[in-house]
Amino acid sequence: GDGADGAKGGGRAQRELSNTKRAAQNRAAQRAFRLRKEQHINKLEEDLKQYLVMEGNYKTLEHENLALRNYISLLQSKLSDQNIDFPPAPEQASMRSASISDNQPSHQEQ
Repeated sequence: GDGADGAKGGGRAQRELSNTKRAAQNRAAQRAFRLRKEQHINKLEEDLKQYLVMEGNYKTLEHENLALRNYISLLQSKLSDQNIDFPPAPEQASMRSASISDNQPSHQEQ
C-alpha cells in the first residue's frame, strides 16, 4: 500500500511541477506576444506619421504644380497675343491643369 501511495505522490508532484512550468511558459509567451504587439503598433504609428508627412508633401507639390501650369498658360497666352512662337510642351508634361483642378475640392483639408 505504501509503495503505491508514494508513486502517486511522486506523480502528483511531477504534474504540479509540469503545470507550474507550463504556467511560467504561458506567462513568458504572453509577455512576448504583448511586446511584439506593442512593437507592431509602434511601427504602424511611425508608418502613419511618415505617410501623413508624404501626403502633405504631395499636396504641396500638387498645388505648386497647378500654380506653375496656370502661370505657363498665362505666359503662353501673352506670347500668343504678341505673335511670338513658343516651343510645345514636352510629352510627359502634357497640360493636365483641368483634370487636376477638377480634383482639388476632394483633396482640401478640413
